[in-house]
Amino acid sequence: MEGIKRISPQLYVSTLAASCCDAAVQLIAFDPATDFVVQPWLQSQDELNLQYGEVVAGYNLAADVGETVRFYNTDFKVAAKLEKTGMGYDNSVFMSFDTIYKLKDSEIVAQTLPKDNLESIISMLMVDVKDGVTPGVYKIDIQEAYPEDEEIYACTADDFMSGLAAQVKKLTGYGSLLTLFLVISTSLALISIFVITINERKYEFGIFYTLGARKNQVAKIILTEAAIISFVGGILGIVFSFLGITFFHERISINLDIPYLDIGFIQVLPIVLWSMGIALLAGLCAALCSVYMIARKEPYRLIREIE
Repeated sequence: MEGIKRISPQLYVSTLAASCCDAAVQLIAFDPATDFVVQPWLQSQDELNLQYGEVVAGYNLAADVGETVRFYNTDFKVAAKLEKTGMGYDNSVFMSFDTIYKLKDSEIVAQTLPKDNLESIISMLMVDVKDGVTPGVYKIDIQEAYPEDEEIYACTADDFMSGLAAQVKKLTGYGSLLTLFLVISTSLALISIFVITINERKYEFGIFYTLGARKNQVAKIILTEAAIISFVGGILGIVFSFLGITFFHERISINLDIPYLDIGFIQVLPIVLWSMGIALLAGLCAALCSVYMIARKEPYRLIREIE
């Protein structure tokens, strides 16, 4: 079909709550070469080189990298683990199609999952559409392309993540209100601090005027100081925010009940630029209030007010 950017198959096999399996989990076969859904959640962002007999364990599985897990009396080596996703992936085990076909050698599989055509079936096709294609509309196109008796069902990511999407939307709304409140309160605090600081330096600026300094020169001094303080404060705020999220992202994810996915520098850059812009703007606005207060007074008044 037109409009598809990339596509990747998956096959689901359930394990048993019995001695043949370490845990009752979902085994998911995927193609690492075409996958674009599972691998972004890897704890290590190194390239995944999944060998025959190796698996990727979900976050909740009590198996670390290098350990062995057993399903249907077949041993598999854990090659990697996923971060917490907040989805069923946390309780799943991922492997290549060649590895899942290995299960056919198990007697228990022959008894409980009699699938002679295991190599010719899949459970799901993950579809990534091209830019400009609306997933919701394309879902309908796929559904209409197949007759109803084939029992093929198309769904979008929102269908799976509707609860999570609502939670994130709600948190985003609260976050926007909190951000607005913090910007306003911080700006007012900065104005108060600058006004108090400049008020204590009236004598200094009065001397500058007496020695021949022009008002625009004094204004430039105050604005430069404010820009330097705001810039340094913005950098420190960004650094401490980054460190806080890095060290406590797991606790944040658990408390907010949302998955956490590491994002790259390109995604973070707009937030960093916005934060620096807000910091500089707030500092300069606070400084302008102080400049206005100083500029409207005569030099002798500035000196005498301190005396």
